[in-house]
Amino acid sequence: SSDLPNLSLPVGVPETYRSALNLTLMGTTLKSYTKVIFVREPFERLVSAYMQQYADTMPFKEFISNVLSWQSRRSTSEWHPLVSLCNPCLIKYDYIIMYQFLGRDRQST
Repeated sequence: SSDLPNLSLPVGVPETYRSALNLTLMGTTLKSYTKVIFVREPFERLVSAYMQQYADTMPFKEFISNVLSWQSRRSTSEWHPLVSLCNPCLIKYDYIIMYQFLGRDRQST
């Protein structure tokens, strides 16, 4: 179940009010949660994607060319920069965890 109340605004409430209300509700809700984001070095992410999905089917140079040409027309979030998916400038994350340090940081706690 969700901690968010069920918002049923009356018909005719302007969309701008709905958006402002949603942002206010989101801000209030986010303050009550611990916010964690896991990030990965972009080139490591790229190489990993190649190794997992394409290494057997195409040379790395061709893969890079394809990624660059897919960038503008790809509708999935697979190749979108993390900043466009997680809004790190709008959400104050409590913890930013980098994958490459995950093992080391886990051992030091």
